Amino acid sequence: MVQEKRKKLFKQVFGSFNRLGKRVLKFFVNRKELSFVLLLTIISAAMQISFSLNTWGTIHPDEIFQSLEIAHDIVYGYGTIPPEFQESNPVIPSYAKARSFLFPIIFTVPMYLGKLFGWNYWRFTIPLIRILLGINGSLLAPSTYVFVKRYTKGKKAFAGASAFIMVFSPILMFSSFRSVSNIFFIPWFFFIINSFWKTLEKLQNENGDENQRKLIMRRSFGSYLKIIVLSFFIGLIIYIRIDFIIGLIATLVFKFPYKKIKVIACNFLGLGLAALFGGLVDFITYGDFLISPIQWFRYNVLEGLSSIHGVQPVTFYLDILFSYIPLLIALVFCVLVMLGTIVYTIYKFVKSKEKNWILLRNICGFPIASIIIITLFSIPSHKEFRFVYLGFIYLHATLAISLSLLFQVFSPKISAYSTKLFSKITRKTESAKINRIFNITYSTLVLLLIVSGGAISSYQGSQMYDWKAYDSLARSLCYVGQMEDSTGVLLFTQGSLMNSYFYLHKDIPMDELVNFWKSFRIRIIIRDYAKENETFNYVIFSIYQIAETPYIVDALNEYNYVLNHSINEIAFIYKFNQTA
Repeated sequence: MVQEKRKKLFKQVFGSFNRLGKRVLKFFVNRKELSFVLLLTIISAAMQISFSLNTWGTIHPDEIFQSLEIAHDIVYGYGTIPPEFQESNPVIPSYAKARSFLFPIIFTVPMYLGKLFGWNYWRFTIPLIRILLGINGSLLAPSTYVFVKRYTKGKKAFAGASAFIMVFSPILMFSSFRSVSNIFFIPWFFFIINSFWKTLEKLQNENGDENQRKLIMRRSFGSYLKIIVLSFFIGLIIYIRIDFIIGLIATLVFKFPYKKIKVIACNFLGLGLAALFGGLVDFITYGDFLISPIQWFRYNVLEGLSSIHGVQPVTFYLDILFSYIPLLIALVFCVLVMLGTIVYTIYKFVKSKEKNWILLRNICGFPIASIIIITLFSIPSHKEFRFVYLGFIYLHATLAISLSLLFQVFSPKISAYSTKLFSKITRKTESAKINRIFNITYSTLVLLLIVSGGAISSYQGSQMYDWKAYDSLARSLCYVGQMEDSTGVLLFTQGSLMNSYFYLHKDIPMDELVNFWKSFRIRIIIRDYAKENETFNYVIFSIYQIAETPYIVDALNEYNYVLNHSINEIAFIYKFNQTA
């Protein structure tokens, strides 16, 4: 009797879950566009979070000292303050107050939560920040989809291909979770621009008779108010990173309502409110209103001092393109498709006076935007990949659109099938067998593409950056910070950690020797720090430091520093031996 009740209960529970599963499956099968984008986003989030949790180090020092380190100082009261955030600089006055606190404030939220609830900083707070960065990076997939779809007037094949390539591009996937403003705000930039274009389309479609005029006026007022809000958020991004205006201009050059005075007025109003808000933040943090963008402009443009941080040739960004063979092949392919489309459009116009401006904009808009970004950022002598990150994204979108056009011309059946993948099933005339075969084929194709794309791009991405040494140094700082007897730490580095208390999270002295390659001085350096062993009782260096200064281990042993811990045999932590 009891067994029968258990079986009955099991059948009821299993039946409920089975019915729920069928409903969920039916929902996503009938909404293939939503399921495709959602699946891409989930896969991207899984990869980005995995990369971010396993990559604590940096590719560029700005990942720390222009965001996370400042946030740590705001929340915990100590950290290394870089020149851009200092209130004065007697040597280079324009170098001080050159960054807004708006960006670091974003990262204070998880830190404040950790402090409020007493979380273990290294086990919970840092991983939480990394997870949030991974989620933010994964938003590049849905934001690209809606952005490209809106730009191309609803071309789902273009949007789907673009989102897919963004997710599995090695050169993008290992950069999208970084905590630098140039990269962090890209998904939000796409979402905002998409919403802006959507609002403009809504305004253009609002027309009716006299009885509907009042309703239309109320809707128009809401649309103009939305444009002001969207412009406000774009203005905040530009206030944080003023050179983002180059990407904005390149994006809107072919798709901006130049003749709509009301829209332009709303744009300027929103930008003005953003400047006012950012100026107030500057006034609270620095005591000067609207100071950070002015200082940035003085330092980088008027005085041209960015070259202090390194000088590269004009062809620097082109060299990146040419050095990465798959991207170069894709670039050549895109150029051929673009030229072929232009010739075809001119031929159709000459033959039958048929104008296809939308096709020309679709195939030419993204590469021209990329050219604008890369060209303008090639003018300054100081160059970094993150400056043209948006331009490289547009190159990937160009590749996606070119591939889609190629399939439309040479493989119309495949193109029609791919279009059907994104279509909501509404007809009931198709047999259940055909639908089942179609759904299985669809699922198998998507899963194969995702698995192969993820495997290939993960391997390629991990080979593109030399991040393992910095990762181990960051974890070494976390280790020393958790040691109760640590009184100070000496760090040998190549310059990407910048005295990072964000990792150490302990208010003790930290000295950093950047690019210290003089072997004959190593004994003198270690001897001097050994005399102050009560202050600096820990020494951290990577395996690359041994290659540059091969006597460092002998010098440490000679002055009573002994190996305490190692991180994956890449970074080594030595501690002063008091009993020796």
